[in-house]
Amino acid sequence: MMLPEVRVFFERAGARRQSLLGLVAAIPPTYWPRTAPGDAWSARNHLEHAATADAFLDEVVARLVDGAETWLAGSADPHGLVVARAEAMQRFEGVPLDAVLDAMAVARSRLARSLAVLERSHLLEPIFIAGHVSAWGEPRPIAFGSYLDAWAAHDSAHESCIRDAVSTPPDLVTVALTRRLR
Repeated sequence: MMLPEVRVFFERAGARRQSLLGLVAAIPPTYWPRTAPGDAWSARNHLEHAATADAFLDEVVARLVDGAETWLAGSADPHGLVVARAEAMQRFEGVPLDAVLDAMAVARSRLARSLAVLERSHLLEPIFIAGHVSAWGEPRPIAFGSYLDAWAAHDSAHESCIRDAVSTPPDLVTVALTRRLR
């Protein structure tokens, strides 16, 4: 049975996931490639990234339960974290939207089972994120409970980015070039 404290984070994440899924259902297929000004990712990229978050957390939980030093994505190297994220997102490139959403549901269900084995002491255990360092350059730990809180808000951050991307009108230069190429 999931700890009450963990259940709160899990339910917050669930509410934010429902909001994200509601937005996803309303977006026409032609809007997914859109990118908000100043953002390197398209709306689809943000969804692909959100689809990977639960698997990364599941790995962290497994390491915590095993008593191992816990680095997000298993890497103390910032470049390794970026590569792990890119590889996880790449898994969803070209995959139909319904399959991405199904994978998200499966990952969330698997994560619920993992979170159910946590003990209260795990919430205070340190986890590390590559590149998150102190003023002296030393790895700065984050209490796992604090990381859970950030994870619970993760989908809403990407939902906001997706909203920005799909509400941005297409670039007129790109539209003109596309028409010329046709």
